[in-house]
Amino acid sequence: MAQLNGITAVSDNEIIYEGLTYKAHSGAVQAGDIARWDGIDYSAKPAGAYFRIIELDSDDDGIFTDSEADVDYISTHDADWTIFRLATTTAQLLDAKRKAVETLTEEISQLEAKLSEENTLKVGDYARFVSGDEYAVGTIVVVNLIDELEPHWPYGVRSILATNECRPEDSVKRAQIERLTPAEARAALLTQIDELIPSESL
Repeated sequence: MAQLNGITAVSDNEIIYEGLTYKAHSGAVQAGDIARWDGIDYSAKPAGAYFRIIELDSDDDGIFTDSEADVDYISTHDADWTIFRLATTTAQLLDAKRKAVETLTEEISQLEAKLSEENTLKVGDYARFVSGDEYAVGTIVVVNLIDELEPHWPYGVRSILATNECRPEDSVKRAQIERLTPAEARAALLTQIDELIPSESL
């Protein structure tokens, strides 16, 4: 993992990352520790940058990925580094995880609502007929009425190119049509027109 962002420095010896508290530790480094570079500013290790210890090597030095995506090492007693270790209790850790789940659940709900809105047909929307016997598959239609009291055949549609083929009073199921954007409908209609009226050969 490269340089960590979003760390709050409570003090020189305490930081908060992703809702969890880490405190300065003077013992041997461990996987999962966070290390702060206190040495000279480099592009690979900016002064004050934080890095996560991924694992230990055979000499028990900490392995991390620097800001240039190269593997680097931290020895336990290197004075240019301050090592921080997770100090959050199990209860605090559980609370942080629950909050993360709540946030994720809320984001999922918002995305599901957005997806539902995108898939909901409204009067004036364009659609393509995809199944059934009423119209030819691929027919581009416009929704001209919605009967909210009709649970099975709520959408009244009419064909764009063949108005006599789709009467306004004809109704279809939602599964029989797929929503199109105006641009998608226009492109599909132009393709159908080209098929009906082939261009003249030169």
